[in-house]
Amino acid sequence: MPYADSAQQREYQLRWITQRRADWIAEHGPCVDCGTWDSLEVDHADAKTKVSHRVWSWSAPRREAELAKCVVRCQPCHAKKTLIAREHPYGEAVTRALLTEEAVREIRVSELSRKALAVKFGVSPNTIKSARQRQSWKDVVA
Repeated sequence: MPYADSAQQREYQLRWITQRRADWIAEHGPCVDCGTWDSLEVDHADAKTKVSHRVWSWSAPRREAELAKCVVRCQPCHAKKTLIAREHPYGEAVTRALLTEEAVREIRVSELSRKALAVKFGVSPNTIKSARQRQSWKDVVA
């Protein structure tokens, strides 16, 4: 029977969905990449097979079919995998990344000026500065 108060109904549904997600993550964790139990997320192993990420209210057979395509990753590993695979959270290709990891490594060890590197890699001098100062591409080791 539904709640008379719609706010109370939303609260109940949020708790129910949150618990269902937490139970699945606890059963399938830890992170498949680094083994941590911190900041875990559900990640489609292959984003091209993704139907939806809003699976927690689905019927058990439908939900399990979608979750069979998934693994558990911590947030940092999920972000790194998405970047490396050039996946957008909704399945489109990432087009904003102007530099590759190899380019960032080269930039960090290069003696060339920011302006010369910007011309070489087709980016702005500020992008070169951000990469050198580790304001971006923090996970790339030179």
